[in-house]
Amino acid sequence: MKKSNIAFIAAALLAAAPVVAPAVSTFAATATPDYAAAANAAFPHVGPESLEQTVVTVGQHGAPVYSTYKASARTSRTLPAGTSWKSRGVVKFTDNTYWYDLGGNQWVQYGDMIHGVVSKTTGVVKIHYVRGYSIAVWNDFQNGKATGKHLKDGTTWKFFKFVRMDDGHMWYNLGGNQWIDGSYAYQL
Repeated sequence: MKKSNIAFIAAALLAAAPVVAPAVSTFAATATPDYAAAANAAFPHVGPESLEQTVVTVGQHGAPVYSTYKASARTSRTLPAGTSWKSRGVVKFTDNTYWYDLGGNQWVQYGDMIHGVVSKTTGVVKIHYVRGYSIAVWNDFQNGKATGKHLKDGTTWKFFKFVRMDDGHMWYNLGGNQWIDGSYAYQL
């Protein structure tokens, strides 16, 4: 074979062979929010649950602020209970943790926030339960504990605010850390 034919065949084989480059995972700094970049990062996650802006309200015990969506990145700042903040979105990870992005490297855990609408409306509720029985008073509407106090069926009570949870469930605040389940009361 001639030298030119060998060179031609070698060039054809090289041109037909696929070029393989190693896969590289990058997490580049961009102008997009961290949670959007997190969706493309190489670590366990589910990704942005919501990229919509929303307003979130801090739960009864306040909310520690984190510099990123990791529990080890807690700052010295805590958001006061009952205050509302604009959220840029929420991230859900495979360990079922959720984080709200408040912008400016400020993140709060989902569990520290109220997942419903808080109304400062006052009024009166009447307990509607089984005749002769009572309902429990709770110290919080989110993961609360029974206080040991009970309210009898048919009695009326003034409330100072209420929370309508995302699923429509109601809780009424009777002052301080005293909450009743709206399933057993109605507004007068």
